Amino acid sequence: MDQISTASSAVVAPRAGMQLTFSDEFNRSTLADDTNSTWNTTFLGGLRNLTTTGEKQIYLDQGSTTLVSGATVTADPFHLQDGVLSISARPTSPELRETLGGINYTSGLINTAGNFDFRYG
Repeated sequence: MDQISTASSAVVAPRAGMQLTFSDEFNRSTLADDTNSTWNTTFLGGLRNLTTTGEKQIYLDQGSTTLVSGATVTADPFHLQDGVLSISARPTSPELRETLGGINYTSGLINTAGNFDFRYG
């Protein structure tokens, strides 16, 4: 499966009158550690997919995911290396498909809802 990855080491200076309010260089081994718990790996309310949009994937946590059913899934869609965060979507393995309610793909998402919010931008 193809993986899209973008990385840039260029730092863009803010325009006059603008101030940087948030950044993350992903220069650690996990999304959440003692110094950074900014990122969520679910939608608000802990939702792992949006069935109303017809999504064919479930969003997993880094490392392992405990589902509402109590089952634990160890597929990990996140990879941090050299300041780059990669998130991969993959076909669900046949042995996990039943555990995941027949969902065909696993993936990941990150957002800052409830941890860092700002107006405009």
